[in-house]
Amino acid sequence: EIAHGDKTLGRVSLTMAVLAVCAAAISTMGHRAHNEVLLLQTQVNFHKAELIGQSTQRHANEVLLRSISVLASHNNSEAVAAREEIRKESERYLHEEERSRLEEERLEHDKERIHRKANRLDLGELLCEMALVLCSITLLTRQKAYWLAGVVAGVASVITCVTAFLS
Repeated sequence: EIAHGDKTLGRVSLTMAVLAVCAAAISTMGHRAHNEVLLLQTQVNFHKAELIGQSTQRHANEVLLRSISVLASHNNSEAVAAREEIRKESERYLHEEERSRLEEERLEHDKERIHRKANRLDLGELLCEMALVLCSITLLTRQKAYWLAGVVAGVASVITCVTAFLS
């Protein structure tokens, strides 16, 4: 209503509408980024648990190898075959541990990168909301400086969000 009475406030109302849509979009992108961080953290935790399990199994195999050596003092063919099978299994676990460790490091790196992106989106959302408030103050005070400050905050919001996708 105020904008109809004072034509200069039409731009302010339009700016507020655009900022409201931007705030909603940025908020959605931020929530999705935070969810992705949580998913990656879950995957990292899974790989850590897998790594512990593989390490435990490898240790158990080493203990078993020592036990076979003590119990089977005469090297019969069954003891030799059992030792060789357990040794191969231990090597396999060692390779799987390395693979899990590398995957865990990759996921940690991805998680940190996406977390930084989510933080930038949060900052962009904050700037956009601040721009909305400044434009609202313009409607109350009819001082153009608040609208200009809102536009600047809105532009800063967009730039911050764009940089979130460039890093």
